[in-house]
Amino acid sequence: MKPIGSPGTNNDDSGSSTVRTLRANWVTDEELSLERYTNVLSTIQTLINQVEVIYLSIDLDVLPLSIMSAVSAPAPVGVALEVVLRLISLIAQSGKLIWKRDLAARVTTSVAVQGHDLYVGTAKRHLYRLDTGSGEMLSEFAAESEPRWSLLIAGDSLIAFLGDEVLASLDLSLKKMRWSAEASKEWTSARPYLWRGAVLAGNRRELMAFRSSDGAREWSHQFPETVRGIGTSDEVLYVGTLKGPIFAYAPKP
Repeated sequence: MKPIGSPGTNNDDSGSSTVRTLRANWVTDEELSLERYTNVLSTIQTLINQVEVIYLSIDLDVLPLSIMSAVSAPAPVGVALEVVLRLISLIAQSGKLIWKRDLAARVTTSVAVQGHDLYVGTAKRHLYRLDTGSGEMLSEFAAESEPRWSLLIAGDSLIAFLGDEVLASLDLSLKKMRWSAEASKEWTSARPYLWRGAVLAGNRRELMAFRSSDGAREWSHQFPETVRGIGTSDEVLYVGTLKGPIFAYAPKP
């Protein structure tokens, strides 16, 4: 595994710990500037020579803020699109890229994988289900708003933000929407979260929990600041906010 273009100054301790645990190589965005990126090509080529198959995943957060602002963690510097395209070309020319699927639109969500199914959303207001082995289009869902941020697989459901205001649950075949919940103005958490069978999302200063099976509201709690990130443990939720304070909260049964 080789995380490429990671903004070293912005990675939290958990991200660094994961890299160490997996014994992964780490290349920062500073090393991939237009002036310096050629120094990294030999490292990537060495990796290509060592493996039979390459799985290439591109997190849109790696692109500069000026190009990609619609992500949970915009990069002030990031990696220039020109460099990203050259790195993709190098890998594609190796013959070890299994498949490529053109969705004819900008990808606006993370990629979620369940078994042999891959899920992704685009600016065409569509969610797609692809075969992980071949890239074949298995099904698609036309939404009223653009799917955004990170997708969440919760049991037999796919959870996604549709635009700023709608949190939706779809069956994994993408044939129907099971339930949806609307924010008072906009959903503010970086992504939906799953905890104790409930889907969690920040609705400005309110943290809301919905039963994953049918979307019934289980509980909510008001915080003094806008909810952004949510960390979980067995008993406690750790809620990060846009202005900085972090709150430890234990919902009552």
